[in-house]
Amino acid sequence: MGLESLLNDAKTARQPYEADWYLNRAFFIGQQWVAYIAGAVTRPPSLDTTRQYVTDNRIKGIIISRVARKAKNRPSFSATPQSADDKAVDAARIGERILINDWEGQRLQSKMFTALMWADVCCDGFIKTYWDSKAGKRFEALVGPDGQPVPGPSGQIARPEDAEALAQMMPPEMMAELRVETVNQGDIKNEVLSPFEFFPDPLATSMEDLEHCFEEKIRSLQYMKERYPTDVKGELYTPVPDANIPLGVSEGASGYTGNLFKGGGTHSGGVRCKEVRVKPCDNYPNGYMAIWANDTLLVQDDKPDDPMPYIKFASEEVPGRFWSAAVTTDLRGPQVDLNVIRTQIKENARRFGNPAIMCSRQAKVEYHGVPGERIDFDSTVMDAKPEYLIPPPMQAYIENEIGRIEKSMEEISGLHEVSRATVPAGVTAASAINLLLEQDETRIGPEIQQMEFALGQWGTKILKLRAEYNTDERIVKIAGEDGNWDVFAFKGEMLGEDPHVEVQAGSSMPRSKAAKQAAMTEVLALVFQYGVPVDERNLRKFLKDYEAGGLDRLFEGMTEDAKQVNRENRLLLEGQQVTINGYDNHEFHVAEHTEFQKSHRYAQLPPEIKQFFEQHVVEHRMYLAELAEMQAMNQAEAGQAQIESEAQADQSTELVKAEANNTGGTSA
Repeated sequence: MGLESLLNDAKTARQPYEADWYLNRAFFIGQQWVAYIAGAVTRPPSLDTTRQYVTDNRIKGIIISRVARKAKNRPSFSATPQSADDKAVDAARIGERILINDWEGQRLQSKMFTALMWADVCCDGFIKTYWDSKAGKRFEALVGPDGQPVPGPSGQIARPEDAEALAQMMPPEMMAELRVETVNQGDIKNEVLSPFEFFPDPLATSMEDLEHCFEEKIRSLQYMKERYPTDVKGELYTPVPDANIPLGVSEGASGYTGNLFKGGGTHSGGVRCKEVRVKPCDNYPNGYMAIWANDTLLVQDDKPDDPMPYIKFASEEVPGRFWSAAVTTDLRGPQVDLNVIRTQIKENARRFGNPAIMCSRQAKVEYHGVPGERIDFDSTVMDAKPEYLIPPPMQAYIENEIGRIEKSMEEISGLHEVSRATVPAGVTAASAINLLLEQDETRIGPEIQQMEFALGQWGTKILKLRAEYNTDERIVKIAGEDGNWDVFAFKGEMLGEDPHVEVQAGSSMPRSKAAKQAAMTEVLALVFQYGVPVDERNLRKFLKDYEAGGLDRLFEGMTEDAKQVNRENRLLLEGQQVTINGYDNHEFHVAEHTEFQKSHRYAQLPPEIKQFFEQHVVEHRMYLAELAEMQAMNQAEAGQAQIESEAQADQSTELVKAEANNTGGTSA
């Protein structure tokens, strides 16, 4: 078919890069004594099977460190309001909270890490975001003759208990066709695609000018049967296995078959599912999407929700080329040299530990090559003393070559001493650490900017899918600080018509924990040195941000107060009245509640909820006022008692003096 020929053209266009991709992957997993021969990664025939080959895999550590630096910090999503009115601003705020919820619930951090790993190992990683009607919770619903759930009276999916209400809205003949089936709630699906599964337009140089693309992925029989029970003609579709499912390296390591990836062990039963995506053009004004397998067209749609649901995570961009350049490609040369040097050192160590010896046939010597062996021979020297056989020393340039190779790999990867969590000796100041880190971070700055742009596109696609398909009400739970949980009901219409997301520039840049702690230590030392008063509540937050193993436990009681305030805020948001307690830390409660009242979320609350907050805070303040008044009265009473006591003491002193004077006069 025409789609198959286009797919073959895309495969042919990228063949020049496949050798690098396969070799890069082989070097990453440690199979570094291999070569790309005849379209497969295999052991080169020139290798001597009797030799011991050493693999000192530095590439793996470099790649993991680079990816960890880029994925270290969770990106700060910022939803952009579509207008200046309060409704649009609220929709943007809700969108940010939904992304926080999906980041944890959908495990987006792990998927981003995998895509970045593909990018640094091979060239690019891809994430496909779409709505999967077979995902989510399962429940019973009313479905029509086409097998699709029908909308209920409130616009949500109709449940069996909605049958009576639907009977008043639908004709009897349509009600007779409804049946109860177990369906899925549906949810967003985020799949990571490797460069071996994605085939772009051969003429494209970036995702922006990509006119069409293909995806070829091996699916299970169960996956195909659930999603494509019939083809586009309405006939029953029975998937036929036409592909082998490649096993992992560890599963296929029991026997080497000559092909590291395709021959390392296979399992029959996969279906090669192919998908094409076309951007809007003259032939397809709204885009086009088709899925086929075994030469059977399963799905086609000339009005897809998202004609191009792919997000590209690149490594090092190459101008004028769609595929980026993986850092592994440049590291392969130094890695090979390092392996060769280490292998030579290993072999020389074995030789020098048991060196060969040359013996004259005239010398009566018996030598067996055993370490520590005693060799008796006839000497012409009288009373000769025993001596050890000293093997020749290894040349210094061989060991020095390892340092030069390591330095070369550092320059290629951009990971120097400070990037590997090793601060140079004598460097303790935060400014000095930040200066050293800045040099390495500048190297990956363009990659971070590209990643943040891709994350913004990813978040936008997620919110658009939520806005369109989340027609039913769902409960969202977002974990906050100090045991605070933000729980609210969510529907897609709350996101507005056209949500848009960006990632704050620089929020994903790696930040050193050591530099951060050094800066905070310097600030704290200056505060204590000059006697600047610090509130315990703020000091607890400061020590928590210090990230030094629970120093905020010094204020553990205050942490319990914060949890109590968060519980009260949740109850007040639900419209419940909360009474104060005698054991409350009232000053802390007033400060925390007041801080929440200054937030944007509080400003959007209805007046009756705000009244509950005001009343609760007023009760705390009244309690504090009464307590202060009682303390003032007690202090006044204590002061009056002290004055009276001092007056009595003065009066007693005067009486004693008068008696003393009278006694003295009488004696005289």
